[in-house]
Amino acid sequence: MGTEIVMDKSTLIELLRYACRAPSGDNVQPWRFTWNGVHLSIYNVPGVHNPYLDFEERGSYIAHGALLENLRISAPHYGYNMEFELFPDTKQTELVAVCSFRQCAKNEDELFSAIKERVTNRRPYKIRELTESEESALYKTVADVSGTELYIAKNRKSIQKIAASASSVEKIILEDKRMAEHLFSKIVWTDKEDCEKKSGFFIKTMEFNLVQRFVFRLASKPKIMYFLRKIGLPSFIAKQDAVLYSSNAGMGGIVIPDESAESFIFAGQALERIWLTLTNMQLAFQPLIGMTFVAYKTETGRGDLKDAHAKKIKEDFKQAKESLGVTRGILAMLFRFGDAEKPSVRTRRRDPDVTFV
Repeated sequence: MGTEIVMDKSTLIELLRYACRAPSGDNVQPWRFTWNGVHLSIYNVPGVHNPYLDFEERGSYIAHGALLENLRISAPHYGYNMEFELFPDTKQTELVAVCSFRQCAKNEDELFSAIKERVTNRRPYKIRELTESEESALYKTVADVSGTELYIAKNRKSIQKIAASASSVEKIILEDKRMAEHLFSKIVWTDKEDCEKKSGFFIKTMEFNLVQRFVFRLASKPKIMYFLRKIGLPSFIAKQDAVLYSSNAGMGGIVIPDESAESFIFAGQALERIWLTLTNMQLAFQPLIGMTFVAYKTETGRGDLKDAHAKKIKEDFKQAKESLGVTRGILAMLFRFGDAEKPSVRTRRRDPDVTFV
């Protein structure tokens, strides 16, 4: 890893605050750290992601990839270059990476300022064509990320098909009693609760109006949700989401060669670079990962959906891949981007969990 440099604790904490602004499913922030004065060890916190969407911690590894990318981007601001080794000790299964730092002249990566501004935006986006310069910038930003391919859909019919595919998982989640109960258990309903927890799925990030929020709160009650299923609420929500997702300047997907932990970490790095690049361009972004994970689990025999749900998610996964032009590898995630009003809120972050040894 080259000549390693000791870093003081205060600088490390500041650096980690930037790193920990990485996205994670339901804002679970599945990481902890140890620091021995020279090496930073990054550990996964297992079992915190949605068990019905995630498999073998792959969702967490996407989050770790984004965290590592933030760390790499932020280090030069403090006068360091960062290098890391993935899964250096097979006996420590939770050890994701060991990082070392080399001193350099202070400088600022072009994506650094976007780290604090990056946010999920679930508002409607303006429907327009993607410009050549925007498309070029997206492909360029992931060109050097190992083992990932970026696919972008610009054709409006293709975008509508991808949007419909991505939204189908919402219907399945709400119709499946187990998945719905887990979803509602992770909802953070009030500002006070969000301030205290600084994790979880904050309801205000959904950008619901008052009526939608009221109905969603009612749906969190199992007996009421049973009735709402009978009158077709899950199908209605999925159709509304399909319309929402199809409002954009483009939709994209990140493809990886295999399901190794390393590949999902690389996918997380690519995701963060795309997101930060779009943030610098003043464009909104929403990741759409649920469908791809449920579909891949189902295709590989890891899922336990009802037959009708399994058949539907496989069909939608196939449609999304065909619409993007994906013919090889694993479609790890989808996303949409475009012009939109700023989101009303953003998720909070816990302070870095660091053990000094």
